[in-house]
Amino acid sequence: MPAKEPQKNFLADEVTDDMKKISEHSSRIMNIQVCGVDIIKSREGKLYVIEVNFSPGFTLDEKMDELNQAADYLKKWHEKR
Repeated sequence: MPAKEPQKNFLADEVTDDMKKISEHSSRIMNIQVCGVDIIKSREGKLYVIEVNFSPGFTLDEKMDELNQAADYLKKWHEKR
């Protein structure tokens, strides 16, 4: 069994141009001017929108906790496959 990589926390400066485009496109599709778009990245590098929030929270600390919990869940789910 390979050694586990240390968990990497999301940093705002890691938002790529592709993520911005996907977020803007999601906003237009949902017809929402201000929204939060939750995006995950697969091991292969593919981006997936998992949620578009009509009333997003703008505090990074709270969002970080949610993102880390979601990442942990998805990682465990993927390892079971």
